[in-house]
Amino acid sequence: ESSDDKVQTQDEAGIFLSSKNFSSVKRIDPGFDDPAPTNVAVSPDGEQVAFIKNSHVWVMDIDGENARQITASGGDNAESFPAWSPDGKYIACWCFKTFEKTYYTAIAVVAANTKKPVKLTNEANVWPRDEKGKRISGGSHQFSWVGE
Repeated sequence: ESSDDKVQTQDEAGIFLSSKNFSSVKRIDPGFDDPAPTNVAVSPDGEQVAFIKNSHVWVMDIDGENARQITASGGDNAESFPAWSPDGKYIACWCFKTFEKTYYTAIAVVAANTKKPVKLTNEANVWPRDEKGKRISGGSHQFSWVGE
């Protein structure tokens, strides 16, 4: 995001780059309409945009070129709310997975330019259970990187 530009998104509308005063607006996603991209996050250097398309994380250049899917969870799994690391090398996201016939959330981290996942845990049994034995998971809201 430059000092004069702002990235905007709206469900079922696409990703747009506009001037701060909205005097000019340009659609920058490559015609993703069904479904439209959501959960847009601009890289720290303002050169790339991460977003969710078909339940996966995608990245493209700020001008709309070089769109590429960087996650590929299978089955009923899905990702949401991508967040760039401060150095722009990684993207973290919520990963909704099926475990014990129910959904739970986990955090997934992938290298932004290589698609290589970063393993945070080696088991799915990481969320505590409530008094009825059901798993308690994190919320479905965006998160932030903390630390260096």
